[in-house]
Amino acid sequence: MKRLIILFAFCISLLGANAQAPTSNMDDFDGCGMDGTATTARLKKLNQLKNRYAVPADNQIDSSITLSAMLAPGDDKSRWSSTSGAEVTGFVLDMKPGGKETCNCGNTDPAHLDTHIELVLHATDTAGTQSVVVEVTPRLRAIMGANGTDWSTKTLRRQFLHKWVKVRGWMTFDSQHSNAAENTNPGGANNWRATAWEISLLVWILLWFILALVLALPIFEPALAQKKLSASEAKDHVGETATICGNVVSTRHAASTKGQPTFLNLDKPYPNQIFTVLIWGINRNKFGAPETDYKGKRICVTGKITEYWGVPEIVADSPEQIKAQVAP
Repeated sequence: MKRLIILFAFCISLLGANAQAPTSNMDDFDGCGMDGTATTARLKKLNQLKNRYAVPADNQIDSSITLSAMLAPGDDKSRWSSTSGAEVTGFVLDMKPGGKETCNCGNTDPAHLDTHIELVLHATDTAGTQSVVVEVTPRLRAIMGANGTDWSTKTLRRQFLHKWVKVRGWMTFDSQHSNAAENTNPGGANNWRATAWEISLLVWILLWFILALVLALPIFEPALAQKKLSASEAKDHVGETATICGNVVSTRHAASTKGQPTFLNLDKPYPNQIFTVLIWGINRNKFGAPETDYKGKRICVTGKITEYWGVPEIVADSPEQIKAQVAP
């Protein structure tokens, strides 16, 4: 048992070590300013966003931003804000050096190129158009190096390729790649990403696969089990991960709405719903016909509780999150 506790502590210590704030002003980094070599006002503003190096505070994290929500189809140019931070979990599909960019003053040496990390929802997802891009910037790499941590592309690739990770950073809409993203250029022959939104400035990498191993061990199940709440209690636990149980009293598949969501409302029907399970269209085929399969049943759904227009909800990406119960 002691060995398991030490392993858990090791995961948390890594998380803390990788979330340190910069020790000095890095607006000028090796002769490259926050504007980079941009010449237009629009590109200068974009480069300033890309080159941010301050850590997002907890109160700057938008809890509604999940990997599933970022991948939801539809024109997403105004879906998020570049002033928001995000914290998402995903599987590392690929990791490679970025190209020559004005934000990095056109430098091409490894120390002054971004590291591009492609995150997908499932280990079985293999297409770039199913991915969200996360970037490690040269400034961040230097900050981590000053703290004794090697975040070179080569090292990160060796440690995290094809692993589950949790990342935290700033949301940035990279308009330069909007014509290569499915959400803003549907069906484009040269599309290589799902969305032009990316998390620029990675400040937190958690060895999620080790944590998952610890949580899976039976000895810890009683102490680490998720909270089980009723639908009416969910509103008091927004931002937490929990299991919500209730009767599916109304459902809807909004096939003509952006993202083609399916809604399962527990205990009280729309429009007076008190808790909703949301399944985006991108994941719908995994569930079959959830609006009919779950209607009238008592279910428990596990996940992070977010809020939309005052109504708490959990986004279900996988059928494993939903368990049908025998009605009392």
